Amino acid sequence: MMSQGYNIYKEAQANELDQAQLILMMYRGAINFLNKAIDIGKTDKVKMSQYISKAKQVIIELMLSLNIEDSGKMGEILLDMYQRLFRKLNTAHMSDDRLQIAEVRDSLEELEETWRRVFNSEEYKDFKANREQFRIKHAAR
Repeated sequence: MMSQGYNIYKEAQANELDQAQLILMMYRGAINFLNKAIDIGKTDKVKMSQYISKAKQVIIELMLSLNIEDSGKMGEILLDMYQRLFRKLNTAHMSDDRLQIAEVRDSLEELEETWRRVFNSEEYKDFKANREQFRIKHAAR
């Protein structure tokens, strides 16, 4: 019962967050899962596997959240990158390769930092304030 209440709370919290915050939370979650997998992989392969599986689920969610039609070439690039990270993590998972897990984690950290810079940019703030006007302004380019 307590778990169900917590899930409802987390869902309500997520509904109040904007898309930028959700994306950053997803990256942070995957990174944290991979850090835990690396740390515990020395002593507990079952827990390591569970953390890797959770990180893979986050990467799948990132892939599913892409809107390729609206994001154009950038969406295709991100999808390709997520697919490569997923495959690399899958390979690392099967071989218990903590070095490859760390490489995926490092890539996710770079992506997280890039998105953080995007979401803090003036152009993004302009877009968020008036999406339709932003689209019209940038469609002419």
